[in-house]
Amino acid sequence: MQKKHLSLEVEANVPGLYSRLKSSICLIFIFPLLLLTSCAKKETWFSCIDEYTKNRGDQTADFYIQILRTNGSIEANYIDTHNSVRASTTETPSTLTVSATLYPSAFKKRLVQTFFLINKKNLEYSKQMSHFNPTKVVKSLDFTGGISIQNAGSCRKLNAKPKSLIP
Repeated sequence: MQKKHLSLEVEANVPGLYSRLKSSICLIFIFPLLLLTSCAKKETWFSCIDEYTKNRGDQTADFYIQILRTNGSIEANYIDTHNSVRASTTETPSTLTVSATLYPSAFKKRLVQTFFLINKKNLEYSKQMSHFNPTKVVKSLDFTGGISIQNAGSCRKLNAKPKSLIP
């Protein structure tokens, strides 16, 4: 009689045991997936055109900005016909600031420190450029003068990495 009572109790607990086992297996598979997705880099590409070149009609990008987000940090790369450099980046809820030291021409004789201030809502940007003074030999770069351009151009967000980066 007692054996029969014990077997009924075990049979009654089988669905509970099965449910706990199923939950444990799900957690075993979900936990690594969560770790992988939390550590993954989120990549965003922007194709940008300067305002003064919009009248060309071809609408090819003057430069690209690649944004990489990982675990709360943000990195950027700036790519154009003469440069492919890492850019320092800061972000606020309304703007993205990208700063890079660039060669403005293929001759690579002078450097220009350029700051792009991109409005996140309409993706229009302003930029500020300061030229490097190559006559002074100092440990740190000495940037002189500069120009600020409001409404310098606009960017558009791309769904994927561009097939053909700047030629």
